[in-house]
Amino acid sequence: MAPFLHATSLVFVFDGRFIHGWNTLYRQQLKSWQHGKSDVRYRMEYPVEFMPLAPGVEVTTLRLNARRVLSNRTVSTSAIVVTYIWRRLPEGWRIVYGHESWVNPPH
Repeated sequence: MAPFLHATSLVFVFDGRFIHGWNTLYRQQLKSWQHGKSDVRYRMEYPVEFMPLAPGVEVTTLRLNARRVLSNRTVSTSAIVVTYIWRRLPEGWRIVYGHESWVNPPH
C-alpha cells in the first residue's frame, strides 16, 4: 500500500466498484487480504508496460496470475489486469488512480 497516494483524492476501481480515498482502500484491503493471512500469490505473466502521459505522469499496466488454496484444499488460479496512473509528487512517485479487473474470475 506504500506506493498509493495517502489522500482522499485516491481513486481505486476493482471490477466496477469505486473506492475513494486511501483510508477506505486500506480498510478494504485488510478485509480482502484477511488481515495478512491470505495465501494468494501473484506472478507477473508479462513485463510491465509503461506509457508517459505528461511530464510527471505515467500509466502502467500489467497482468498477474493469482494462485491460492481453497478451504477444500483445491487450488484456484485466475488472472488479473492492473492499471495504475502514477504522479511524481514531492514525496516520490505515487499511484493516484488504480483499476484492477479479473481476466478470468477465481473459481
